[in-house]
Amino acid sequence: MPLPNARSASIAGIVLALCCLTAALGAPAALAATIEGTVSAPGAVEEVEVCVLEGEPSETCAYPAANGHYSLLLAPGAYVVEFLPSYRSHYLRQYFNDKSSPAQANKVTVGELSPVSGIDAVLEKGGQIEGRVTDAATSLPLAEVEACAQEAIGAAVVGCSHTDANGEYTIPGLAPGSYEVGFWGEGESAGYLPQYYEETTFATADPVAVTAGTPTPGIDARLHEGAGIQGTVSDAASGADLPGIAVCVLKVGAPGPERCTRTDGGGKYAIPGLASGSYTLVFSPEFSEFAAAGLLSPEADGYLTQYYDEEPNLAAANQVSLLAPGAVSIDAGLSPAADVPATPPQAALAPAASHAGALSIAPVPMKCGRGLARRKVGGKVRCVRRRHRRRHRAAKARVQRR
Repeated sequence: MPLPNARSASIAGIVLALCCLTAALGAPAALAATIEGTVSAPGAVEEVEVCVLEGEPSETCAYPAANGHYSLLLAPGAYVVEFLPSYRSHYLRQYFNDKSSPAQANKVTVGELSPVSGIDAVLEKGGQIEGRVTDAATSLPLAEVEACAQEAIGAAVVGCSHTDANGEYTIPGLAPGSYEVGFWGEGESAGYLPQYYEETTFATADPVAVTAGTPTPGIDARLHEGAGIQGTVSDAASGADLPGIAVCVLKVGAPGPERCTRTDGGGKYAIPGLASGSYTLVFSPEFSEFAAAGLLSPEADGYLTQYYDEEPNLAAANQVSLLAPGAVSIDAGLSPAADVPATPPQAALAPAASHAGALSIAPVPMKCGRGLARRKVGGKVRCVRRRHRRRHRAAKARVQRR
C-alpha cells in the first residue's frame, strides 16, 4: 500500500508542476492600457516630464520624444496627467486640459487594452521678475543676495535667485499673478538687513504683478547694513575653544530665535545682519525650547545651555543693545554637563549665521500641499514649489520612452 500512495503523490506533483508551467507560459499578461499625446513648447520638449499623479510615494512618468510624442503604460483607471517642465526651461507647469492645478484638471479614464490618445499640452514660458540690489548708503552693487518671489496668500515660495557681481537677479518661470519679493543677504552680503519690496516687511510689501512670457523689470532693492554680534565659545574648565557649538540670538519679546549659527573650528562665531534693538544670546541651546516654531532639531553636545551673561534660563538672561551698523563682541565659557553624554565636536556647519525669523513674515504651514516642499529660504522654513521628481520605485509601472 505505501508504494501506490507514493506513486499517486508523485503523479499529482508532476501534474501540478505541468499546470504551473502551462500557466506561466500561456497565461496572458496583465491587462493594461496607454495614455498618449503630444507636447508642444517654445523650445525643447524633452525638457518636459509627463506624469500621472498617483498615491504617494511614486508617480509614473515619461519624457516626450523630439517630435513631442509621449506614451504612458498604465493599469485601467482614472488619472490626472501633469506636464512638468524642468527648472531651466522656464515653462509653466500644466495639467490636462490646460489647467494650472491638479484640483482643476480633467481626469483621463483608460480601460483594459484601450489606448487613450489626444492628451496633448501646449506649454508657454512663464513670466520673470528682474531687478538690482545695492547698498543703501553707497549705491554699490551687492552680490550673493537671495531674492525670492512668494505668493501673497499663504506665502509659498515659487521661485528664487541670487544676485551676481553687478547686483542683478532674475527669477524666471513664474505663473501670471501677484507676488511679494523678499531679499536676504548671504555670503559676502550677509551683514545686510533683509527686506521686502519696497523696503518693507511681508505684511506691507508692494505686490509685483507678473504676466506670462513677459519680464517684470525694475524690482530693485536698497539694503541697509545691520548690526552684529561676534565672539568665542570655550570650555569654562579647560579654556579650550569649542567648535560646533550652537549660538542663537533672541530678540526680546519674540517667540523664537532671530538668527542662529555654529562656532567654527576655533570656537568663533559671528551673527551679522541684525536690526537695531534689544537681544539676548543663548549658547549650546536646547533647541526643544523653540520646537513650536519648527526651526531646529534638539542636540546633546555635553555642555550646559547658557544664556547671556552666564545665566541658566531665558528669564534671567541679560540683554544686549545693538545699534546698526556696528558689532559687539560677546564670549562665553560653557560648563560640561555631567548628566549629558558628549558627542564628538563638529566643525562649523555654516560660516554665516542662518536667518530664523529676521522679518515679520506671514505664517507658513509646516505641512505643505501637493507640489510643495519644505525648504529653508533666508534660513526660514517655507513651502517651495517642487522643481524635480523623486526617483520612482521599481514596483510601479515602468516608464515608456519613444
